[in-house]
Amino acid sequence: MRIAIAGATGLVGQAVITELLPKAPPWHVEVVGRRNLWPLSASLSFYETDFKSLPEVSSPLDAALCCLGTTLKKAGSKAAFFQVDHDFSLQFASWAKKRGAKQFALISSLGANPESRFFYSKVKGQLEAKIKELGFQTLVIYRPSLLIGHRSEKRALEGLAQSLYQLLPPSSWQAWLGTPVSTLAKKITSHLEKPPKEPFIICPALELGAHD
Repeated sequence: MRIAIAGATGLVGQAVITELLPKAPPWHVEVVGRRNLWPLSASLSFYETDFKSLPEVSSPLDAALCCLGTTLKKAGSKAAFFQVDHDFSLQFASWAKKRGAKQFALISSLGANPESRFFYSKVKGQLEAKIKELGFQTLVIYRPSLLIGHRSEKRALEGLAQSLYQLLPPSSWQAWLGTPVSTLAKKITSHLEKPPKEPFIICPALELGAHD
């Protein structure tokens, strides 16, 4: 089984690869992006790209996972944010589809809605709709809340939210506030190993669990 992962160096991408590599073979992971954090092996390959143009690869894919995403602050403008979160993600999905991927997984966001008044949520919703139009045999969209996990970069508001998350008992309130990256990665991996019977499903934050 061959899977391409975009955004592999982010929280979710790293967690999924950590889950998949011990299972490889049968999994072969393709890291697609600007950099790679893992040693190349029979189970992992790296395709360097800035996503403005994706590499020509002849080997077929079984599945693809898109974890691409940035923040308005980091992107510097709405246009730059849209390019990364919408355009690059859609280009990656189209690239995976052309290579024969039957299953596609997208990390979206809580509140994603193409009609939203909030720019972030609107872009995420528009992306979901465009990828759905590509016609993958199985499309799973994950809509986590704030990702709970260790980041190398410090984000003050996220740090505060993570501290509050840890104080709450397991509940729907906790699930709305945050989504543990480890839980999300296990959910994604389980779907990759055993694809859902439905051609299209959305996994909302409440289904992605709170800590025990």
